[in-house]
This record gives sequence, structure tokens and C-alpha cells, in this order.
Amino acid sequence: KAREYVQVGMIVMGTALLSLGKQQMQHSGNSHLSSTSLGLILILFSLFIDGVTAGLQKRLKLIVAKRAAATNATTESSAHGNPSSAYSLKDTGGGNGATHCTAHSATPPPYEFMFYTNLSMFAVSYSLSHLLSETTPALLLLSAHPPLRSLVVRLCVCSAAGQSFIFYSLAHFDPLVCSTVTTTRKIGSVLISIATKGHRLSAQGWAGVALALAGIAGEVQGKC
Repeated sequence: KAREYVQVGMIVMGTALLSLGKQQMQHSGNSHLSSTSLGLILILFSLFIDGVTAGLQKRLKLIVAKRAAATNATTESSAHGNPSSAYSLKDTGGGNGATHCTAHSATPPPYEFMFYTNLSMFAVSYSLSHLLSETTPALLLLSAHPPLRSLVVRLCVCSAAGQSFIFYSLAHFDPLVCSTVTTTRKIGSVLISIATKGHRLSAQGWAGVALALAGIAGEVQGKC
């Protein structure tokens, strides 16, 4: 629905304004203007890629659903035509010889989805780091500073745990819901940082907070 896209757009743009305005009052001069311009360009590019990714995710879910429906229809047809088929029927237990058709899920398996996505990300990241000659210096840095290894491991564990929830949302809900979850998490992280670290927030940042919260409130109201 158009309303859902508007609400998600408000949340994303509010998060963008919040991120840009987080420490705006701590900087001044042309370097700040240059940094802000670059940040805007990167944010717009990120939003564009997010839109492309959401479209691909919806297409993937439709393909999986269509294949599951076709497979289930074929399985059901085979079960009626050949009741003794071991590939289409499964014993339900209980000793009464009852059987049922094995249904295929209409949603992509979250952790399989997560595995192949991260595998692709690893291939791209490794290729770019190799082309930019950053792989060897990174390995040398980890070798020279052993405490960094435990931090990297902790980062990986936390990232994997967080991604588990993200890919579960992607598999079972609409990509717009996932966008809402991730951007809301970003707002929460920034607000916690402001409250616990004493970071200052400009008027632009607070405007972003208000815009994002308005989008979240509109979505909650629409679900009620």
C-alpha cells in the first residue's frame, strides 16, 4: 500500500537526518560541508540499493512460493495416483498406518537465505580487499595485536545473532517490515548513544527523530 511506503520512507529519511545531525554542532567550516555532502551522497546511494534489494527479496519470495505450490500440487497428485509412493507419503506414526503428504514450505529457509547471502558478501568483500591490497595489512594487524582477535570474534558472534532475527523477518514478513525493524534499531542505537555518551544532537537530528517516530507511530496505528 502507498501508506506503508510513505511510512517506511519517513522512518528511513528520519534515520538519515538523525545520523547526519548527530554531531553536527561539534563541527564547523568547509570540511564539515564537504563531509555532509559526501554523507548525503552515500545515504542516497544506500537508500537506492536498499530499494533494489527489497525488490529482489520480494521477487525471491514469490519464486519460492510458486515453486512450493507447484511441488505440493505435484506431490498431492502423485499421492492420489500412487498411494504407495515413498517420495510423496510419510508415516504419521501411532501404529495405524496413516500417512500424509509432505508439504514444501512457501517461504525461503531463513538460515539458508542467511548463509548464501553472507557467502556472496564474503566473496565481494574479499575480492575488493584483495584488489585494494588491504588483506595482508589486516592480517598483519591482527597478528601484531592479539586482543583485536577476540574483539573480531565477538563482533562476528553479535552480527550473526542479529542477522538471525533479520533473516527470520525477511523470510516470514514483507521487506517493508524488515526495513522498519532495522531503521528503528538504528534510531534506538543513536538515542542510547546520546543518553549514555553525552553526544550532542542538532536541530536537524531532532527533526529526524520526530520524522522517524511519526512514521513508526503511523505504522503501529495502521496495524491496530
